[in-house]
Amino acid sequence: MELRTGEDWRTAVRRAIEASDVVVFVATTSSIRSELCLEELRHASELGRRVIPLVYPGVAPAGLPLAERPVRFGEDMLPELLNRIEP
Repeated sequence: MELRTGEDWRTAVRRAIEASDVVVFVATTSSIRSELCLEELRHASELGRRVIPLVYPGVAPAGLPLAERPVRFGEDMLPELLNRIEP
């Protein structure tokens, strides 16, 4: 996703979600309380996009509309994340 100067970032994020097959949702203490982030997560889910949650330590993603098992943030996360993104 590339933002242009003056472009509405909310619209750009929605378009990027719509153009994607897979969305990686980074679950932090802030993002799981953010109405904007949760709206983006709902939008991806409603469109039937695969949402792969990447969860920071200390964050409990309970209650989020997640269909996939979370990937825990850490040194060994990259291989698992890439394996789950690849078709």
